[in-house]
Amino acid sequence: MATTPNLQTNDASVSKVLSSLQTQIESMGRAAQGVEDVNNEVRQHFQAAASTAYQSKIEDWQQQYRNVTKAYQDLADTLRGGHHEIDGAHDHATTLAGGWSSDVYNGLSG
Repeated sequence: MATTPNLQTNDASVSKVLSSLQTQIESMGRAAQGVEDVNNEVRQHFQAAASTAYQSKIEDWQQQYRNVTKAYQDLADTLRGGHHEIDGAHDHATTLAGGWSSDVYNGLSG
């Protein structure tokens, strides 16, 4: 007898991945804040051409880091949304199949 495909995701596994992603995003936020703090110190206490070049490079790095952090956040949001969509589709398919099974049974029994 063929088994019914299971569209549900493993909630524990998805929760673990989402938790790991959230931990990473928070860690990235702390790292970015640390870099910003150092850059602010340099900006306040050093006025030289080297300081300006340094700040420009740091600002470029910060923009790229924000892009990477956003990509991580987008991944987490997409995974969270997809997880709910798959489970919802499974529940809907199960409900529909249950109705068909009753109709077929009743049709064959009658």
